[in-house]
Amino acid sequence: MLRLIMVGLFCAGAARADDLRVVTDIRPVQMLTSEIMQGVGEPVQLLPAGGSVHDYAMRPSDAARLAEADHIIWVGEGLTPWLERPLANVAENAGQTELLQVEGWALPVREDHHERHDDDGGHDHDDGHDDDDGHDDDDGRDHDHGHGHGHDYGAFDPHGWLDPAVAAIWGRAIAADLAVADPDNAATYFANAERLASELDVLAEDVSDMVADVEGFLLPHDAYQYFEARFGLHAVGMVTGTDDARPGPTHLSELRALVAQGEVTCLLYEVGTKPGWIETLGEGTDVKVAQIDPLGVAAEDYSALVRGVAQAISDCAG
Repeated sequence: MLRLIMVGLFCAGAARADDLRVVTDIRPVQMLTSEIMQGVGEPVQLLPAGGSVHDYAMRPSDAARLAEADHIIWVGEGLTPWLERPLANVAENAGQTELLQVEGWALPVREDHHERHDDDGGHDHDDGHDDDDGHDDDDGRDHDHGHGHGHDYGAFDPHGWLDPAVAAIWGRAIAADLAVADPDNAATYFANAERLASELDVLAEDVSDMVADVEGFLLPHDAYQYFEARFGLHAVGMVTGTDDARPGPTHLSELRALVAQGEVTCLLYEVGTKPGWIETLGEGTDVKVAQIDPLGVAAEDYSALVRGVAQAISDCAG
């Protein structure tokens, strides 16, 4: 009888190892986690295509997925604050990986921070549009995890996945945490993390070549510091500080002047948006317009996400 009980427990444990239930918050995190879990399973993504990264209202089915999860991987409160409260109520046996808390990656910080957006929505954005001396992507500082919450990034930018080097670090952290949750497949997770890191080194070299001659582009909002810092790019400016803000008339006039002077030759806007400022800034000019997809809504995997961002910028401003 005891032998039967022990065999049953072993089989139950093996089934759980093969069916580890992993939940992620957004598409890029799901992509990275999928790479790490290759050969073991597939993570679930909470945020649907077109959902608001910052203000998503979870459905009962989402709450059920969290309740049933063995491990949850999310960027952190700085990007998806709607997930913080539900995670506080998740069963104690569910592990969590908050990627913004992972050590070992430097935060690019724009210098000369001051308000430049004249935001009609009443937010003060301290984003530093004047980036005269470029980006510091190796300033030796770890992240200050006491940064502000919600949508006002300020000098802090939570979109770390846009740097393949950061993505590799996150991948290794994901592998380490999943190895604890599922030790039977630890070797697979670690091997996948190293394979991914090697692939991302090649990706970074390819993207560097793609954007080598890029200039004169205007970003929709200040969420690309990691991409710019990694690949040595310098946007002329940003329309808003965050993706939920509206550009004020004064700031639009300033940008319109840059377009008229030929300093801005490419206007970028994000998938899922129809910004009115595109017509305001481009009317009567030959400025190019292109759509950019930082969340990888239409991308097959993480590498395709980064290549897609690079291709959009290169085609428009190369």
